[in-house]
Amino acid sequence: MKSALTVLLFPSLLIGVFADGEKLSVMEGDSVTLQTGLTDLQKDDEIRWRFGQEESLLAEINSTSDERFRNTHLDQTGSLTIRNITAEQSGLYEVEIIRTRSRYTVHRSFNVTVRDDVESVSVLEGDTVTLLTGLKETERIKQILWKSGDQLIADLNSPVKETWSNVYLNRTTGDLTISNVRNNQYNYYEVEIHTTGMIFRRKYLVTDATVSVSLMTGDSVTLHTGFNIIPGKNAVLWTDNQDKSFTQSTNINDMTGDFTIRNIQQDQSGIYTVNIIKSRKTMVLLRNFHVNINGVFSNEKDGVKTVSVVTGESLTLHSNVDDTQSDVSKEWMFDHLSIAKTDGKSNTPSYSSDVRFKNKLDVDIKTGDLYIVRSSTEHTGLYQLKIINGTYTIQKSFSVCVSCLSPAAVARICVGVIAGVVAVAAVAAFLICRRRCKKPRTIKEEKGQRGRRWSY
Repeated sequence: MKSALTVLLFPSLLIGVFADGEKLSVMEGDSVTLQTGLTDLQKDDEIRWRFGQEESLLAEINSTSDERFRNTHLDQTGSLTIRNITAEQSGLYEVEIIRTRSRYTVHRSFNVTVRDDVESVSVLEGDTVTLLTGLKETERIKQILWKSGDQLIADLNSPVKETWSNVYLNRTTGDLTISNVRNNQYNYYEVEIHTTGMIFRRKYLVTDATVSVSLMTGDSVTLHTGFNIIPGKNAVLWTDNQDKSFTQSTNINDMTGDFTIRNIQQDQSGIYTVNIIKSRKTMVLLRNFHVNINGVFSNEKDGVKTVSVVTGESLTLHSNVDDTQSDVSKEWMFDHLSIAKTDGKSNTPSYSSDVRFKNKLDVDIKTGDLYIVRSSTEHTGLYQLKIINGTYTIQKSFSVCVSCLSPAAVARICVGVIAGVVAVAAVAAFLICRRRCKKPRTIKEEKGQRGRRWSY
């Protein structure tokens, strides 16, 4: 349902006045009326509405001259109503009122901003979330209304509804805090702020952020916040299952606040919590990640699994991901080159045009397993699999060695070498033993031997 928005303007009650005029912020789809402040028009009065810095004529009495504003209407007071306002209708509006009988001209201007954004926050059942209005005080505020869908939750001048007993309305700033979020409270929320000069709206979406991540020992995982961090304006705090805090760490991405755990071990399973304050004008996020470790991917210190095959053989790099995660995207990298992708939607993977892998790759859509047929030595290198979910990314690494000799051949060579060494050692031992065991000759015998050798 599209809401109607009427802006009442009186010279003594304007708020947020700038050189260009009254500043108004509305949501796309609203209807807004820009009031002239006149009670009625005389027959000879002239009213002209103009839009934009170029001051193109927008509307006159009983006419609309700009194709972009077919959704506008002038009433008997000359006030301009824009129904179902769109983003392209953001800008500067100016009205010129020429009162012929009174012999004076009135000029008024309005800066209208049309917003189409919805502040989105994901929380777990039982978490606490605060939806911030961005107001510092309520001195000029006549009313603040908070709604969930079409249901009124709280307003500035009345107690919070009994059915929303876990909701607190800050009557100074208008912020709404939901404690111990219930399953039936995941919904769209809207705040409507009434001032003496305008009605301001902001929308929020509170969704379920139950994040469960299943890993294996040796995997690497990145837990995503879903935000873009602005240094100096956003605060990010991560805590692990042992209540250890991480605010500034090589594991935390400065731009997004994402937290990465490399070569995860069994004792690192548990709950990881991130607390984010985007700014004073947005919201507070509290999100939990349940990290479960089942099985072992790699026992190596660096978490890289080693795979060896002989040239010409085919090999399979297993993701160890069950086929229930077929709706997440997967990407295979070879030495930082993307060689295969699945987007979790289509049934056809995309492959790299690199000549080394032409017609040699196949990816299992459901599990993400990578098949390489007729492998060669140029396929030796580091392979990395990224399993990309909206809230986390799992990475698995494989070190593949393709050689001309099979492991069995290498073993046979080693056995032959060892046997040869043993044989040589045996012969040497036999000769040494024979020399040592031979009966020594006497001096007389030695002399006689010499006499025979030297006589002819």
